[in-house]
Amino acid sequence: MARLGRLLALLFLLPNLAVAEMSVVPSIEVAESDGTIELVGKLTALTAASGVSAMMTVERRSSAGALNSSQGRTLDLAPNESASIASVALNMVEGQTLSARLVVRNDTGIIAQTVLILGGEEL
Repeated sequence: MARLGRLLALLFLLPNLAVAEMSVVPSIEVAESDGTIELVGKLTALTAASGVSAMMTVERRSSAGALNSSQGRTLDLAPNESASIASVALNMVEGQTLSARLVVRNDTGIIAQTVLILGGEEL
């Protein structure tokens, strides 16, 4: 419960991410098949969003080293419209950590973001 309180307090400290100003909601979907993990970054518009730029960055760290990948695009969305921003498929490696961050910007700066971390190592 204390962790939820800290998260809510952090959200209130980020004025560019205030819910009243958010026009899009980013999400990162995860699918696993035969030892491969696929991460898909998506945006869903709450209201019309014009000139929204989204970038998904994925980092994989393991004892073998690190791999970084970034994909993004700029788009316009109608209310309730969803769009795929990026898709990355990676082979699973024992002891690896995957992190993905999807950041959404408009001409005023960051308007939304989401982070997904898979694995046990701290980043």
